[in-house]
Amino acid sequence: MVKIFNKVIGKKNKTRLRQYMVNTTVGSFSIEYGASVSISGEWNFSAIGNPVNIGPQTGEGEYIGTIENNKLRINLNPEWDDNNVNLVGIIDGNTISGDWIYSGFPGALNYGTFTAKK
Repeated sequence: MVKIFNKVIGKKNKTRLRQYMVNTTVGSFSIEYGASVSISGEWNFSAIGNPVNIGPQTGEGEYIGTIENNKLRINLNPEWDDNNVNLVGIIDGNTISGDWIYSGFPGALNYGTFTAKK
């Protein structure tokens, strides 16, 4: 089970903006290991509610990535030059946790955290 959270700006108080995380996507992905650090697999994520500006991380698709020294890197949209969602996380036992970023030609468009459990 993968849970993806989006950073949301909350109410403004006198000294700072309050930020909190909102669960925006849930789903799963498979990991197919090879003889090298390269991995590939399929993903399937569904939106929770009506999240905005999370990029193409809902639906299903195939990804490519790497696992090296317990660090996971996944590109959910490897055949696209623009409109990409990438996951970067640390593997700790049966849990992978880290950050996701939705980016395009202008740069980072949105970001948040994710947790995946076996």
